Amino acid sequence: MGELGRRTAGLEGAFPLLRGVEAPLAKIERAARRAEPEERKRRREASKDSEEYEAARLRYTERRRRRYPLRPDDLPPLGRAVATEQYGIVVFTEISGELADASELAAFYPQLIEANVDHVWGRWHPATLAELIRTWPARRAAGLTERQRGWWQPTRPIFEGSITGVFVEVRLDHTAPHVFDRFAEAVAKAPEIIECHMVIGGFDYLVKARIADMATFQEFLQRVILPLPGVRETHRFASIGDVKPDALLPL
Repeated sequence: MGELGRRTAGLEGAFPLLRGVEAPLAKIERAARRAEPEERKRRREASKDSEEYEAARLRYTERRRRRYPLRPDDLPPLGRAVATEQYGIVVFTEISGELADASELAAFYPQLIEANVDHVWGRWHPATLAELIRTWPARRAAGLTERQRGWWQPTRPIFEGSITGVFVEVRLDHTAPHVFDRFAEAVAKAPEIIECHMVIGGFDYLVKARIADMATFQEFLQRVILPLPGVRETHRFASIGDVKPDALLPL
């Protein structure tokens, strides 16, 4: 029992309302202990000998190769965003012509295993926001044939209503106090901006905003971000899903 738990237990007789508080406090203490650097390090070291860790390491290594097996008789268009099973929306840049080994397909791309069908490696990069905007979405969802070949044209829901937020790195032309003040005042008046952080590094501010869909993103940049006082340079990123939004302490 932790210190908070011992104190609560000692007061239960005098304050009946405190009974039952120990369980939530114990959960908080366990969560805090698990978050300690030494405890996290111990768990990492213990997991390195597991099959799950090795499989995850191999998948990560494969992803960093930026390659994808493709059927030579049904290749995706180069330079255009397409959806894939493993890596989401990507843009293929070249077809290497190198045959993919069957053992690698079985290990990392099991959905592509077909009898007497060879695959060649295609090179890809994650789709940029500009490439997503230029992509014309499909009118129907991908069918079994498209998914078995490993790629398909993205559908409209990917572009409409799927953006949960946009992040904009902002660099100012001057770092004087009056420039910061004017920027902060303008940000406070923009309802689309839900967070703005002054940061140390290669830029001055990190802005987070929520918009309706991809179609309004460029309009948001032109109307809200670029007219902000003192803006010299911006880099934009779109979020298409929340992995861990608004994390709360477990109770």
